[in-house]
Amino acid sequence: MSQSISMDIGAFDINDRYNKLISENTLYSYLGHLSESELDNILLRTEKTLTKSLSSRLAIKKLYNILLESIQNIYSYLKDRSDHEQLLNAYIFVNRVNDKYSILTGNYILKEDVSGIKRRIELINGMTKNELKNLYRGVLDIGDTTDRGGAGLGFIDMAKRASSDLVFDFLDVNEKYVFFTLETAVMVEE
Repeated sequence: MSQSISMDIGAFDINDRYNKLISENTLYSYLGHLSESELDNILLRTEKTLTKSLSSRLAIKKLYNILLESIQNIYSYLKDRSDHEQLLNAYIFVNRVNDKYSILTGNYILKEDVSGIKRRIELINGMTKNELKNLYRGVLDIGDTTDRGGAGLGFIDMAKRASSDLVFDFLDVNEKYVFFTLETAVMVEE
């Protein structure tokens, strides 16, 4: 799967982008290769950070579940699709501004997958919370799985828990890849 040769990823620099996104509002951030063991470490460190920052167990659980869905989506996507080691890198941010928390993730994806992801998120963003809940149940009832083994519930679950629409962007990397960013915001009342 991985090749040891370097690949031209154009002018896009994940390290530079990561450094520009760190701010005084950043509670937790991660930049690097996502492996199964690293996923567990990220979740443990983030849970500790959220526990220090929030007193509401409900708010911690909501944010933790969004983070879990976010990084599982990234890991599931990357583990089967990337043919170069450097394309397995991703970043994760947990930020807080007043009573609003956001989880921002970024990872490389194939250009051929952009239209499907964009269409799915736009559809989900156009739904009410009740419609999302019904869609989620419907997908569970059907029990169908995607080519990666999941039921395709990640974006739906994040949108159900979010306080506003999922915010996404695709930045050109080269002729084959883009860098996909996704931000999920949650208002927290303590």
